[in-house]
Amino acid sequence: MKITVKLFASVRDLCGFDEKEIIVPEGITVEEVLKRLTVSFPGLGAKRAALLCAINEEYAPPDAALAEGNVLAVFPPVSGG
Repeated sequence: MKITVKLFASVRDLCGFDEKEIIVPEGITVEEVLKRLTVSFPGLGAKRAALLCAINEEYAPPDAALAEGNVLAVFPPVSGG
């Protein structure tokens, strides 16, 4: 199935892209997509535990399953005052 991965801020800088369509197996989870990204972009490994993810603009836990056409957004924690 095809999903779109969107990366933001330092995650985008580490991976070198801001949006990409990828082909993944049916029922893949957010965590499994992050593992695949970490294999392709090892610098992401140090940040992986703190990353926030959203599916179709709603926060999603690591065990959330993705479906055909979903948009997975990945970004670092937001801080500020």
